[in-house]
Amino acid sequence: MAKTRKILSVLTAAAIAVSSVPAVIGVPVAAVTEPVYQSSDYVPLSMFDTDSSREAQEQFEKTIISATRKSIGDITFSDLERLTSLNLSGMKLENLPRCIEYMARLRTLNLSNNLLRNSSFGNVDLNNCISLTSIDISNNYLTSVPSWYVSMDIATKKISGNLINTTGQRSITATPSTYYFMKGETINENALKNKILASVKMSDGTALPEFFYDPNFPPYNEDDPEDTDVIDDADYYHSLDFEVWDLSKYVDKEHTVSFTGKSASVDVVVRLYGGSLGNPKTAATVKIYFLDGDDPSTTKVRLETLIDECNDYQKSDYAETSWTNFEAALKTATTILAYDNADSEMIRDALTGLERAKNALVDGISADTKKVLTDLISISSSYKEADYSAASWAKFAAAVARLKEVSADTDASVSDANSAIKAYQEAQSGLIATSLSVPDKAPKSDFDAIYGENKTVTYSGVTRDGYKYKWTFNGKDITDPKAFDPEIKYESANEEAIRLKVGSASDYQIISFAETGTFPGKASITLDVSGKYTNGTYRLYKWDASAKTSELIGDVTVKSGSVTLSLDEGGDYFISSVLQNFEMISNNFAIDHSKLTISSTFKKKYTVRSFKDSLENGDSVTVRKADGTAASDSDYIATGMTATAAGSSTSYTVVVPGDIDGDGNITALDAVVILRAVTGEVTIDAYAQKAAGDVNGDGWVRADDAVSILKYSIGME
Repeated sequence: MAKTRKILSVLTAAAIAVSSVPAVIGVPVAAVTEPVYQSSDYVPLSMFDTDSSREAQEQFEKTIISATRKSIGDITFSDLERLTSLNLSGMKLENLPRCIEYMARLRTLNLSNNLLRNSSFGNVDLNNCISLTSIDISNNYLTSVPSWYVSMDIATKKISGNLINTTGQRSITATPSTYYFMKGETINENALKNKILASVKMSDGTALPEFFYDPNFPPYNEDDPEDTDVIDDADYYHSLDFEVWDLSKYVDKEHTVSFTGKSASVDVVVRLYGGSLGNPKTAATVKIYFLDGDDPSTTKVRLETLIDECNDYQKSDYAETSWTNFEAALKTATTILAYDNADSEMIRDALTGLERAKNALVDGISADTKKVLTDLISISSSYKEADYSAASWAKFAAAVARLKEVSADTDASVSDANSAIKAYQEAQSGLIATSLSVPDKAPKSDFDAIYGENKTVTYSGVTRDGYKYKWTFNGKDITDPKAFDPEIKYESANEEAIRLKVGSASDYQIISFAETGTFPGKASITLDVSGKYTNGTYRLYKWDASAKTSELIGDVTVKSGSVTLSLDEGGDYFISSVLQNFEMISNNFAIDHSKLTISSTFKKKYTVRSFKDSLENGDSVTVRKADGTAASDSDYIATGMTATAAGSSTSYTVVVPGDIDGDGNITALDAVVILRAVTGEVTIDAYAQKAAGDVNGDGWVRADDAVSILKYSIGME
């Protein structure tokens, strides 16, 4: 599908280009290869085509529109000539639009962090950009240095992070890099080829772009009519392929491993198209071992080759905890391999342990990605909360906090970093400039002028989120003429306490007055609450910060998104439709509010501290053991414990699947309790115990649950 889209895009661009060629009297159409454009001519739309994804195309057009301050159809060649700087970094561009070569005054061109390869520059002549003093094509997918890059006399040129055979570049790797097949075993060679190609990644752990290899279109299946899991597309071309593939010496026509002699191996090289034979950055080697099961040295050979492979791994590439486990397994395996008296069982166990540890390795954050995190954190400090709406700032602040958390976490993975970076970018682009408009302080003279008379004075403002409000004082309601501050905020320093006390109602609207004392008199205050409410009747409460309680003031009516209040003193107020009692809320635990239980996941252990951290407002939750005594943060949660929120009389019972006896551990003793209950020797009456015993979630406590617990307790699951 991707290939079809690109072909159609090229044909469309060609059609547009031909339609834009002006008629030339007396000259055959075939002789017109490129029209001569005037500065006042409109740039043909085809020249803005990036031949990339829709997202990339839209980003590019948005950048050009911003730079020229014109819509795409209104841009002239004169507009292109005036551009001096163009930043196209990180747009996922696969090719460059031709309009760039008409930017004669362009001095700085940033093409870094895209999907560009050598062929991407085929239709664009950057030599026409005669004013260029800086070009950045780093972190793309070039397999060789372009000739134009060498010939251009430019002061600043950056090309690191590509696939070129020089320092500071990326490369491709295949993981796993070793495959083992025993004599007599059947090999589906096409499936193995596809599996190896799909395992190739960039050295930084990222997947290859689809133009190198698209896993949705694996090429090796045309000779295997029985392989129905893969689309038959024998003609689909990939830029990633095998340099050598000949297993005929070890695999017969029936696809069976059949050979004589000792164990042997074949090196298979996967290479990117465009990479020279002497460029190791564009090649990855996979070793395929053929082992004789009757050879007592087979397991030892596998262990030896696995150790050789693992010795090439670098600590900096992996998350700390997974590396610690892997390093211990590698040391153990190396010691056993060197031990002359090691028997076959010891070697087999060492091999199994090292394979498990290797497969459990988590890709860590590279130095380059770490720098990206650090740079983004540094950039975030230049943003000021007062400049943006409260809602958009809250998302941005949360994204920055996540960046800092991932940056400091030695166990953070590449996916954690990428997720944090993406969330930051989305929050950054979602920042909304504040609409704050604070009315001037109201002087005492304003109220003296209308005191006792049927006259009014009005003050208007806009909150940070763009909601309008208006004050109206009538002279007959003035009781104590004095100056006061008419600013209103839709946020409060007491909001967390209010939310904790009044419940988890998500629709309440805070109204906080800058003036906390009494007003000059009773005021009519009209507020925009369209962000929360439609027409209807709601409740107005006032918060007592010292007593940490709320007082119901009365009902209010919302009409056309606005509500009018009659108040004579400031402080914190909130409007809500329904106030619920505080409920337990968590994304990590299954909470049944009808049965008042909180269930964890089978095979996962939580301390009381981590349990609280997984609950909304967890610091205000009290956890007690089954005997009623307080549990410490270091205790493990156990079936039968209770969790109670502050200010609530309702307790939730903790359920730890597999922990029937409530000791916080999943052991063979728990399996015994179930088996005894199945045979009628004992009875499991407590709901929490029944829920803990149903580890497979089928609604029953049976022998198969006991088997699952037993397997887990002895390390089989």
